Amino acid sequence: MPDYLHAGRVDGGLIVVCDPIVEEVRLIRQQHARRFHYDLHAIVEDLRRQEQKHPERLVSLPPKPPRRKRTAS
Repeated sequence: MPDYLHAGRVDGGLIVVCDPIVEEVRLIRQQHARRFHYDLHAIVEDLRRQEQKHPERLVSLPPKPPRRKRTAS
């Protein structure tokens, strides 16, 4: 696992922070995948059905402006 994903400690070890919200999302995602026997096509089909059934739950954000390319100094 790459070191840059976790906060470092003074002694060089890693601090892995458990976020209860992230853990809950992962659990729900795992249960959903298990329900469809980890078949990606079936999972996506179900998610699309849920989008059609509950369009008010979708979030639509405006597109971000394009990043300017950096030039060498």
